Amino acid sequence: MSRVVLDTSALLFWTLAPERLSPQARTAIDGATPYGWLASAISLWEIGLKVQRGQLSLPSITSDVEMGRYYADVVW
Repeated sequence: MSRVVLDTSALLFWTLAPERLSPQARTAIDGATPYGWLASAISLWEIGLKVQRGQLSLPSITSDVEMGRYYADVVW
């Protein structure tokens, strides 16, 4: 089983701007087994701090349809 741990930048790039990932990072993430990528709780905290400080703006999700598009592959 292949697993990849994403740091904060990789998590943000993968979800919001995949073109900013290096080819090696994209290959590693794409090559992870289903649900084989992980993110630290600290990364989520760092993202929250960036949003709170105005350093990061996240897209708003306004409907269940949009939420399904953003989180289709996430296991809760």
